[in-house]
Amino acid sequence: TPLYEKGKLIFNYHRAKDAARKSGRAILCEGAMDVLGLEKADLHEGIACLGTAFTGDQLQLIERLKVPVHVWYDNDRAGKKAAYTFGKAAMGRGIPFSIVSNDGAKDPDEVFGQFGAQEVRRIADHTISFVEFLFQYLPDQYNLDNYEDKKAFAQEMNHAIVNTADEFERAGYFSRLKDLTGFDFSSVNASPVQERINKREPRRPAYIPKVQDGRQKAEWIILSSILYSKQFSLRFKEEIGFFKDELYRQLSLYIYDLYRLKDSIDADELFAHIEEEDVRNLLASLVSSNEEPGEELFEDSLWKIKECTISEQIDKINEQIRILRDPVQKVTLAKTKSVLIEERNKIRNRKEG
Repeated sequence: TPLYEKGKLIFNYHRAKDAARKSGRAILCEGAMDVLGLEKADLHEGIACLGTAFTGDQLQLIERLKVPVHVWYDNDRAGKKAAYTFGKAAMGRGIPFSIVSNDGAKDPDEVFGQFGAQEVRRIADHTISFVEFLFQYLPDQYNLDNYEDKKAFAQEMNHAIVNTADEFERAGYFSRLKDLTGFDFSSVNASPVQERINKREPRRPAYIPKVQDGRQKAEWIILSSILYSKQFSLRFKEEIGFFKDELYRQLSLYIYDLYRLKDSIDADELFAHIEEEDVRNLLASLVSSNEEPGEELFEDSLWKIKECTISEQIDKINEQIRILRDPVQKVTLAKTKSVLIEERNKIRNRKEG
């Protein structure tokens, strides 16, 4: 109807978008009851496509959330196929996502009914990468005893590894793929930048970022941005000035030092200046990711950090209010909190606008 077109809407999107941005993820389910099961478990970032098909309009809505997606579909044949279909579409749009590993083959509402809220939350956090999912799913879709099928399988796996896996993950995935098929894609996909890094530091382990919350993901994008742009570096210093992550802060100081002398940064020259091994590993990961964020992504990340900083201040005030006994002090803190909430709402409204 003119009022309701299923393929252009996502169930619970209008309620879940703020919760998704706050939690740093969205949980994508198949149906409305799945979302209600998440709500019962106090997970408010659940959304549903109301079926297994997924349209471009729905993908665009998810893309606008700017958070990773946890795909919690049923563990039956239809659910796995739906997860596969969504994964290929999301991969094509550059949407970060992972697959909920649900061995029990139950949806959120069933899990809540049988095992309670804690089990729903545990499963929602228990995810695997899309590549790992494909290693489990695709062998049943191809005949690996047939050369052409095995080749097609290997090519599809290679495409997913290149487009979704981090640099430090790829070596292990390519090794598994070679063991399974005999095809070795590792040398084919070595980038010129990575070859220089490997040649320069053959034994350096890759930096593995911690599980990224909303702020840390934003800081990673900002760090990538200032590495490629002096203009971004100056803006970040002026508007925020510091990274919460200690390693990011250390690397940023090296970057600022070079920008005092130059208008652009050469990665090899920056490597030569850095003494700490873990900071060098972080730089290696940034360079290997081949990311050069644009103006819009930098801007969004800047506002995300501002929002997170205010949220942290609000959390601290809430804790102070909780332990204080003096009602006058509580009122004073409550007024400060009200001002901060208003500032945070302005940021969120600005981002949505």
